[in-house]
Amino acid sequence: MPKNIFSLLMFAFSVCVICLQGHAQTTEKSPIPKSRIIELSEKAAALAQSKLSVNPKDVKGLVLVKFAHHFNSGDRALLLLRAKLKYNIKIEKPENEVSEADFLNLLTKSAELFREPGNDKNRQLMGIVYSMIRLIQPNNEDALVVLMELQDAGAETELDKLLSQNISDYENPQPIEYDPKDPRYIISNVKKTITVPADIPWTDTWVKVKEGKIIRVKATRLWSMGGGPFPSTDANGYDNAELVKNRKEGKSFQYFTYKTTSATKMSSVKRSKSEGSANLGSLIAKIGNKIYPAGLESTFRADTSGVLFFGPYEWDDYSDNTGFLTITFEVADK
Repeated sequence: MPKNIFSLLMFAFSVCVICLQGHAQTTEKSPIPKSRIIELSEKAAALAQSKLSVNPKDVKGLVLVKFAHHFNSGDRALLLLRAKLKYNIKIEKPENEVSEADFLNLLTKSAELFREPGNDKNRQLMGIVYSMIRLIQPNNEDALVVLMELQDAGAETELDKLLSQNISDYENPQPIEYDPKDPRYIISNVKKTITVPADIPWTDTWVKVKEGKIIRVKATRLWSMGGGPFPSTDANGYDNAELVKNRKEGKSFQYFTYKTTSATKMSSVKRSKSEGSANLGSLIAKIGNKIYPAGLESTFRADTSGVLFFGPYEWDDYSDNTGFLTITFEVADK
């Protein structure tokens, strides 16, 4: 290759790298200017004061106070409003009232500044802004779609939890760390959504958990532990006592007959697969050699270190199982 062409290619490559670095740095910044966030906070406080002057227990008003406090906790007017709420002092209407339409308009304009979720801080801001839009306008389709996209991506969308997080924690988010021996596995704190099929014993999350970490799990959708008309169940599984009772009596439950598995085998599998209490057909987790009941929603501490797996609490053959669960889990320090 001629030297001048090689030099030109290297120059073009350098320009691309610089552009990509600049783009990465841009996406790390909040798309909403600090001045706009303060304006949102002040208008939220004024709207809250209007509502709470009529009814100190107004639900929207109390959420608006929490929203304003999250972003502008040192504001004197807001501190005074919170103090009056705490000590049951009569709240007067604000001098400059703000209507729901005015606040919704400002929220909508702020939401338009988002182009993509970007980093954790941006996802948190998106969740808060679009949740506040739904607070004022519950059927807002744009908000419904964005919140569902965030939820599918494993981001937090519950407003109470979002507002309880410290926004400063997202200024310098911790990078995701990978196992140097096997970079496919994440070893740092992480929140992730995966699909767990019913027809395989264990699904690898590609996350390694250290002993002492806290794991939070939420599961949606349904699966079934058998072919034909065997009923679907959620992550909490079937009622053990009813399963064994009906099997012994040879009865059907609604439209199906239970698998011809002995009660003895059920008990032995239960003892070997889970040390805790778990329903057959429920979601369970595994870290190392330790099994943890998970169900629809749970929080547990890792007693061992190892790769985190999820799977169905099955007592017979996996091959005839159908369906899957969508699992959102978080690994955190506390």
